[in-house]
Amino acid sequence: MIKFLIDNFIIILLLLPLTSLIHELGHAFFGKMFGGKVVEISLGYGPSLFKLGIFNINKFYFFWGYCRVILPDNNRISKFLFHIGGVLFNFLFLFFLYVLRVVFNVHSDYIGNLNIINFVMIMTCLIPINYFDNTPSDGKRLLEIIKKDSA
Repeated sequence: MIKFLIDNFIIILLLLPLTSLIHELGHAFFGKMFGGKVVEISLGYGPSLFKLGIFNINKFYFFWGYCRVILPDNNRISKFLFHIGGVLFNFLFLFFLYVLRVVFNVHSDYIGNLNIINFVMIMTCLIPINYFDNTPSDGKRLLEIIKKDSA
């Protein structure tokens, strides 16, 4: 029972934010790649707990996240790559975890949990919906960009 509680504590308070951070770093990477200015990378929602440079940790840091970037170009390709950047970084992280497991024979329940969390994040980010605060998902933004391309 104690191991179950500790494992769930680690999953919720460490692995979920790690996956969100990797996702947001993907957006920041592509934003910088196209000459943008990364204003903020925030984990969680609610009141801010602390801020270090561009990183902001909010009260409920284990759930949610966003990356605020000012993109100088209205190019569809740069917007597309920016919005899919988080998902691409989650895929790269899945590949890294695969290499750890298969190539280096590292077996851990936490790696398995990270695989599941990353996969779920990829799938949920690609669903074209508005989130609870009415911000569009990455999938919805991508769909809007594709629709503009075909119009």
